[in-house]
Amino acid sequence: DEVKRASDHIGEAEFARARAQLKASTLMALESSGTRVEQFARQLFVFGHLVSMDELVERLENVTVDQVKQAAASLLTAGGLSLARVGPSSGLQDYETVSRHFTL
Repeated sequence: DEVKRASDHIGEAEFARARAQLKASTLMALESSGTRVEQFARQLFVFGHLVSMDELVERLENVTVDQVKQAAASLLTAGGLSLARVGPSSGLQDYETVSRHFTL
């Protein structure tokens, strides 16, 4: 229920804070050569080219609250929920019960 609620009720202030945090962590991660190489590989795989710092910041700035809500709704409704249990499972809810909590 909390996941559904969070995907539907994203406020502008919360969104701005999250975007600022994402930009800061992304830019600070570039200080590590290992992380920088991982990002370059990801960019080549996803975009087919390396993304400049300016383009990266611009892409982050252009994301809207509605796009995040649409992506969250898509992720929560695409395919089925994957569920794994480790250890004794007696007394735990079954798959159908758990998956209903994640259905939008």
